[in-house]
Amino acid sequence: MRSDGRAELWVGLYLGRYRLVNQVLPRLIHPSVRDMRRDSTVRELICDPSNLHAAWADVLAHLAAKGSVGKRAQEFSVDLKRQFDCLVSQLDDGSFVAGRLTPVRMAKPDGGHRDVRLSTLRDRVLERAVARVLAEEVDGLLTPWSFGYRPGMGVTDAIAAAASMCEPGSWVITGDFVSCFDRLRHLDVLRGMDRLVGDPWVRSV
Repeated sequence: MRSDGRAELWVGLYLGRYRLVNQVLPRLIHPSVRDMRRDSTVRELICDPSNLHAAWADVLAHLAAKGSVGKRAQEFSVDLKRQFDCLVSQLDDGSFVAGRLTPVRMAKPDGGHRDVRLSTLRDRVLERAVARVLAEEVDGLLTPWSFGYRPGMGVTDAIAAAASMCEPGSWVITGDFVSCFDRLRHLDVLRGMDRLVGDPWVRSV
């Protein structure tokens, strides 16, 4: 990780350019062009260059927020077109193989720790690309009281919603599932995704 400020400047310039090209300019495009999404398959949407660039911007912003933008991230960003072309080609011909996971122990606010395994940068881009597409499919199935892992929503929104329902003298009970994701049956998650997406290719990814 670089400490001279150049990495932070580079990230700022990249994300600024990304937002201009992918968030500001598309608003000026005719709606019929934006609505092409309706005629595309899930696979095409995931592999679309604009989605891959958006996924990389998400990954990069996450790294920047943690102050962990290093040499590998900068090298990856130098030739994004080649990186993405290679990834899509491997996905198309079935030769894609996920990279090795790196075990990392992360400290928790309560003093404990969480053992996680981090994907390679390329795999994280693919994960975000898939998540960006599937999130729109899943979001319509969620209730107005679902706030976790939804873009633009978080703890503050959940607290505000709970406060809006409380009357003077009301009680609020908080709870948490211990190791929720660790205890989910992977097969059940895949079956749920199959019912939602209906595209075997997504499962293979």
